[in-house]
Amino acid sequence: FSTPKVHIRDFFARCELDENYEHAILKVKVKIYNFGKEDVKQSRVEISLLDDEQQLVESEILMSEAFTIKSNTEHLMELQANIESPRKWT
Repeated sequence: FSTPKVHIRDFFARCELDENYEHAILKVKVKIYNFGKEDVKQSRVEISLLDDEQQLVESEILMSEAFTIKSNTEHLMELQANIESPRKWT
């Protein structure tokens, strides 16, 4: 298979709960790579969160950030969002 010239190369998501397990911070690191010959401007990463029934949590887009990336380089983004009353699982 082939990937687009600008694509998400890797990502990592981690959730940090408060001491009472009532609130959380969702932290997401995203590595984007541009294999193209030209710089890319005005691109955007958007992250949505789904529940266990594949329904959107919060709003349609939970996190969003614009980025610019030069040709043949990697760009690391770190996004985070507060999650009120997160569902817990084991």
